[in-house]
Amino acid sequence: TIRVANGGPSTAFDVTVTLTNTVSLDVQLVGVTTATTRCIRFVTDDCSATVDVSLPFDATGLYSGEIEVPCGTWTMLCAKDEQHTQWDTTTLSLSLDGSQYEADSVLALEGGDTDDDGDVDINDVTLFLLQFGNLAASGGCPWDGVTRDADFDDSGAVDAMDYSFLVSNWLTLSDCG
Repeated sequence: TIRVANGGPSTAFDVTVTLTNTVSLDVQLVGVTTATTRCIRFVTDDCSATVDVSLPFDATGLYSGEIEVPCGTWTMLCAKDEQHTQWDTTTLSLSLDGSQYEADSVLALEGGDTDDDGDVDINDVTLFLLQFGNLAASGGCPWDGVTRDADFDDSGAVDAMDYSFLVSNWLTLSDCG
């Protein structure tokens, strides 16, 4: 609790300090060609720390910037849009001045995994077929774990373009290292 008094009545309020590390990184939503905001889950080494971040992507599907992760000595970072994509992993290194982490490669998130199981299979196709022609659904951030959405290209509706994500990633697997 901090108390502030400047000649008059004092004011008290609580301050919570959360220790974090800054990570400079690029995240690419592969195949997305419209500006969008997506909830991305980041997981550090051995799943010991996670953070959900709502990231603004540009019209090429790229986010380039910084995020905050819980404090620790990290060497790896995984990322996934739990509602739309598979996992991708990058290694981390400290910046030259040691003030923040830098991702060593772009985190490329491939669309098609609507059921958050790390693969693109018949379950994802079934959801696509059930939602075909419908408007996109939002799972919020952090993702609510229930809302499913096959609008991989962020056009606002589940349509034929989304099928290309399923075809190009058919029977591929991903995992957070």
